[in-house]
Amino acid sequence: MFRASARGSAPSVNWSVDSLPLVPIQRTLTGELCHFPVTDMIPPTATIDRAKLRAAIRRIGDERVFYMLYEAIDLLPEAKLEALVARFIPVDSLRGGEPRCDQSLLQEVQKFDAAARRGDYYVSFHVNSRNCTDVSKGTRAFIAECCRLLDRCAAEAKEENTECARLAMDVIFALLCAVDKANDDIVFFADDGGVWMFGIDWPTVLQAWFKCLSQACTSVDYARRAINAIEQFDKIRRTEHIAAASRLATASQRDALEDLLKAANQ
Repeated sequence: MFRASARGSAPSVNWSVDSLPLVPIQRTLTGELCHFPVTDMIPPTATIDRAKLRAAIRRIGDERVFYMLYEAIDLLPEAKLEALVARFIPVDSLRGGEPRCDQSLLQEVQKFDAAARRGDYYVSFHVNSRNCTDVSKGTRAFIAECCRLLDRCAAEAKEENTECARLAMDVIFALLCAVDKANDDIVFFADDGGVWMFGIDWPTVLQAWFKCLSQACTSVDYARRAINAIEQFDKIRRTEHIAAASRLATASQRDALEDLLKAANQ
């Protein structure tokens, strides 16, 4: 998703968020760079200024507000979530679902994959010159759920549940490949679109996947699959991802990776 994180602290100084330089963090779904202040220069603070947050929400647009709210569902305590939702959706209509703890990550990903391939996220609209950069509700929902599940996969990998995380990510990667192959029955794009528009945090996702992959593959298979994934999903940061794949590989996998890269450059 679209995230800005504080990467450090600084001495106490007079500062204004409006005076900070802006740096590109991610591309929006329309292909434009969204910008956030350089947070290294911001001193730590105990709370978010709610007035500034409300003003920011008015500026960022419905699309990113949707993604922010979608992530908030997993962050809010049950009582606060119910209090928020009850003002807009009948809460009784949301009760009685399968408890989250009873569903494994892999099962949840497989259900998402089946729903997407069934066309549950495909919502189209008549395209004209005014709305050709818009994103349909179904496509937004697909992106939000995909990113949420990839976040869970990365978290599982950190907890050393690498087999479950790898299998789940493999399912999502195959689905994303299907989207990029112009399978228009999965999600709708008003204009030429693809996975590159989704704002996925590929450095985090691929590093988690490399870690899982290294524990499950032979040397040659690890090298081949790592390079294929980089070329498929985020080749613009190829050098960074190759370095991560090498760092997380075993010695024999690292040798195979180097051999494959040398062969490709000949």
